[in-house]
Amino acid sequence: MCGPGYHSAVSFFSALHQVLGATVVTLPKFEADAALDAIERHRVTTVFLAPTLLQRLVDAQQKNPRDVSSLRALILGAAPCPYALKVRAEGVFGQVLWEF
Repeated sequence: MCGPGYHSAVSFFSALHQVLGATVVTLPKFEADAALDAIERHRVTTVFLAPTLLQRLVDAQQKNPRDVSSLRALILGAAPCPYALKVRAEGVFGQVLWEF
């Protein structure tokens, strides 16, 4: 799953769909609650997003927890991620953060 504006990520995940048959879930506009609902509903394993969106996911998950046990990788890019946010995110989602 990826948020809007990540054209290279969308291309990458679309290629995964074609080669591996992976399901690609995209959202027309990022809303943390909708993203968490999609992760739970579609059993999303990989999410690509910026740290600002991760902050929103962490806040929304703490407010209204969903089953996000399918997550294997939360891939962060586009900006540096503050250490405190990484600690909070790992507390909420487990050790699934990958930053580049």
